Amino acid sequence: MAKMAPAISNKITGELLWTLTKVTGPFLTFLGKTRRRFLRNTGRSSALPNRYWILGPGRASLFLARKGFEVEAIDPSTVGMADLARVSELEGLPIQTFVSGFEDWWPERRPYSAILAFGIIPLLRWDAIHLLVERIQQWLVPGGLIFLSAFVTGDEGFKRHSRECEKIGRNSFLLGGGQVRTYLEPGELRGMLMGFDIIFYWEGTGQRHRHGKGPLEQHSQVLAVGRWTPFGA
Repeated sequence: MAKMAPAISNKITGELLWTLTKVTGPFLTFLGKTRRRFLRNTGRSSALPNRYWILGPGRASLFLARKGFEVEAIDPSTVGMADLARVSELEGLPIQTFVSGFEDWWPERRPYSAILAFGIIPLLRWDAIHLLVERIQQWLVPGGLIFLSAFVTGDEGFKRHSRECEKIGRNSFLLGGGQVRTYLEPGELRGMLMGFDIIFYWEGTGQRHRHGKGPLEQHSQVLAVGRWTPFGA
């Protein structure tokens, strides 16, 4: 019988979602549903350490590491990973950093208790999106969690990119500088998570925000948390 992943509490899960997204309403609702047992309380196992694979934002790595979870973070940004490594070293946090895209990376230590890929799907072509889902299924321990987000076709950027950019796939466009932007249809992410027990799923409009000194943005997006249950684990 497959061993389950170490448990991560509803409180930590909800706080992590809030830390990553700042979309208040649905996550406060998620946090408030303490009467429901979204996750199995299986305790910790020395054979399956609480190890997390983070693609993208450093704030997720720092949040989990400061809670005592072991983190392996990857990102193709040399600067971003250097900044994360510097903070990790200063605070003595259990974070390993790797400068790489997930397509070219093969971890020596797996499976993982959870994989976080917020903000990654919109940057990928469809072949890479399918590869990401495949890797997640391969590298999650039964009972492990996946955190995903994506933009949907209701996003304000979708019409603009449809008009101005080269189409390279279904709802997928080539932007300047070789960047890619891919949008999912409403409800599509749920259908991509075959073998997962969906414990949180939300589609809607996020809060207005800005990246650095850039203009204000507001995205139509989907956010999901799923528990990997192959063979009904």
